[in-house]
Amino acid sequence: MRYFIAHLVKNPAAEYHRALVQYIAKRFDLKISAGYFPTHITLKAPFETQDITEAKDVLEKFTATHHALPFAVRGFGHFQNNVIFLDVELPQETSRAVKELQWALNSVPEIQWGEHEPLENLHITVAKKDIIKKFDNIWGYIEEKDIPQFDLLFDNIALLRFEDDVWIVDSVYALSS
Repeated sequence: MRYFIAHLVKNPAAEYHRALVQYIAKRFDLKISAGYFPTHITLKAPFETQDITEAKDVLEKFTATHHALPFAVRGFGHFQNNVIFLDVELPQETSRAVKELQWALNSVPEIQWGEHEPLENLHITVAKKDIIKKFDNIWGYIEEKDIPQFDLLFDNIALLRFEDDVWIVDSVYALSS
């Protein structure tokens, strides 16, 4: 089974993100991969495992011993010309907690880690994959928009599972307030 681990972003940032993804997809004739599952920040990229039990245990223990922390969405960014995203700013304490989570997950033998992990430039994807030829036009549109500014709480960690060609939320672990 294929999984990934993320923070689920709540409203009003999630509503803003969904509307932006839908608009850009329609205006620039893009596939909307970022709109097929909840607005999120990926904490651990997709991985394959037949036994998710130990990973779930790590998530339960982590959320039981950590509290919700602030973070912000401030503006836009991109990776080369193939990913456009909402930029996530993590205060030092939140960044430290995310790294602790990644370190704890790294100890789970069933979870494979990729070349660019643990993930460091956390973001909320707006458009990717089929944008290379349209990047300049999309980015030009993005640069004309007001800079999004959302103050949010890192208050959950979700496990998402790939099933029937769609990512679904398997479980959500809440951090204490």
